[in-house]
Amino acid sequence: MTVKRLGAFLAAIALVVGAVFLRSWLDDRSDSDTGSDSPGGQTTDQIAGEAFTLICSTEFEDVCESLDRTNLTVTIESAGTTLDRLAKVDDDQLPDAWLTLDPFPAMLDQTRERGTSFGPATTDATPIASTSPVVAVAGRISAAFLDACASSSKATCAGTVDAVEVGISNPLTEASGLLNFASGVAGVIASTEIEPLRLEESDVKNWVRRLGDNNNAVPTESPLQTLINRDSLVNVAYTTVVETFSNPPRPGKPYEVQSVDPAFTHVAVFATLGDNDAALQSQLTSILTTTGWDQPVDGAAPLSAGTFINLRALWKDTK
Repeated sequence: MTVKRLGAFLAAIALVVGAVFLRSWLDDRSDSDTGSDSPGGQTTDQIAGEAFTLICSTEFEDVCESLDRTNLTVTIESAGTTLDRLAKVDDDQLPDAWLTLDPFPAMLDQTRERGTSFGPATTDATPIASTSPVVAVAGRISAAFLDACASSSKATCAGTVDAVEVGISNPLTEASGLLNFASGVAGVIASTEIEPLRLEESDVKNWVRRLGDNNNAVPTESPLQTLINRDSLVNVAYTTVVETFSNPPRPGKPYEVQSVDPAFTHVAVFATLGDNDAALQSQLTSILTTTGWDQPVDGAAPLSAGTFINLRALWKDTK
């Protein structure tokens, strides 16, 4: 081979090697620009499993189903299930946030401190919206119900009138069910100041047993939905103002809404258990307040976690 041909051969090799290095450099730049460092275009956060984790209680299913799931993992389950599960896990297994009703985050903290070696789970629980408890009464029995319950709390009376087929979400599992149950107990003792000893009184336990015996709620739908669909099964439903907005009476299926007093307001809280996401909290607040929820009352004291732990146990042990 002549010197001239050898030089041409070496130049060709240099061009090939240079092309390979250039391609490699361009690929590295592309991965850096797109945030991808693996085949398939996954982002670094996706690979590391760093998506923000949010648990939504079932009362907020529609709200949370509407969220953009980009870098967001959403679990929808009953508040009681969440409470029982998170009471037994290490801090590194906690979600970042929990959208539920007051006082469930504080109930979780107290349960972890009482029954386990774990400390509190929540670092903040911000009230973001509220709604009032009511009872919905099927039109065909409304007159009789109002006559029977004229002088007592509608939430309490609903569990005791013979003509009533009552529906209340399970207080052991559902946040709204426990809040509505608490309003009924408050009617029995004529106060929202529920001391532990009052829960041992015979009139309270008798009312709880009767409510449990008369409860026709089904787990696949809310009591209000059952009233609308099958008022022969449930003709008085424990519900909230905001649920009546999303489930209005149908033609031929009227119902009346009766206020509850004494009562515990249902307050939606955004509880932070891990990373904070102020933008997500703001988004959820906006969605709730544009779908019928009210603004939370400024300065309102949170509900007593201990009281609601006791009420949950009362339902479990008595009904």
